[in-house]
Amino acid sequence: MKCYIQKFPFGIVALDENLKIIAAKKFSSPKEAAEFFINENKNLIENLEQELKNKNYEICEIDKNLLRKIREKERSIGVEILGNSKVLNEFLNEFAIELAKLKISSIPRRDKLIIQVASAIADLDKILNLMSERLREWYGLHFPELDIEDHKKYAKIIAEKGRRENFENFEFSIGMEFEEDDVKNVKLFAQKVYELYKLRETLDKYLEKMVKKEIPNLYALLGHIIAARLLATAGSLEKLAKMPASTIQLLGAEKALFRFLRSKGKAKPPKHGIIFLSPYVSKAPKNKRGKIARLLAAKLAMAARMDYYTKEDKGEELKKELEEKIKETLKSS
Repeated sequence: MKCYIQKFPFGIVALDENLKIIAAKKFSSPKEAAEFFINENKNLIENLEQELKNKNYEICEIDKNLLRKIREKERSIGVEILGNSKVLNEFLNEFAIELAKLKISSIPRRDKLIIQVASAIADLDKILNLMSERLREWYGLHFPELDIEDHKKYAKIIAEKGRRENFENFEFSIGMEFEEDDVKNVKLFAQKVYELYKLRETLDKYLEKMVKKEIPNLYALLGHIIAARLLATAGSLEKLAKMPASTIQLLGAEKALFRFLRSKGKAKPPKHGIIFLSPYVSKAPKNKRGKIARLLAAKLAMAARMDYYTKEDKGEELKKELEEKIKETLKSS
């Protein structure tokens, strides 16, 4: 005999050619049913199939016409399995709620990760600036002549050498003498500063990898740091994708915009926000920055929509088009 297997919110049901129930695997709860529809448990279907095969049933595919007939009988099938209409209604309502919860929780939110990592790097930068300056002032009491501009290198060398006498070619210093305990603690502080710089490098590589993968079109136009900052200021990729180019152009310049609005036209309106950090804008002649910022914002609006809606990587194409338009703008008087 032929039979058909159909999935319903209340269970997996086997029907004969007259659409009578042969066998059924009822879901124990609306939550279990919702989880099945999100992450289909093949074992449940396979077990039912095996049970039917053992009874010499031939499992057939359901065509469109038969599916329509099954849908028309879905409620009566549900009542037969669950007992009555009231129980069925309650089950279906709870199923719909559970399914919605699972669908929302399963939506990829990688843009939120990008925002958190970018914010962590920004926090680290502030902390590192403060700690590096503190290290220079502290160790400068002992060896003020040490001339190393790079903060990370400065911290690394102090953590390794400690006393000024350990430096090559050291002859004389006007700095104060450090006792053993002084050297021990300044070295410890320098080591922690150096480790934070290493952490920042690790996070930066992680951020670049994520930005390149998750928002490739924005990455192509801005690079990972500025793209992540733009995303963080917008709040999410969805919000950024729904913004007009004019809003994107001024993201990050809200204070200047409010100042302009309060002045009733007396103050100059802002021409750009975060996108000023892009070399396309910052390296452009002052009298061209506004136009180039508009060109960049227009491409960014397109890039954000592609990254959010289509996931299609056309970054290099967008970049080439932008650079051609910028060249034309720079040539024009």
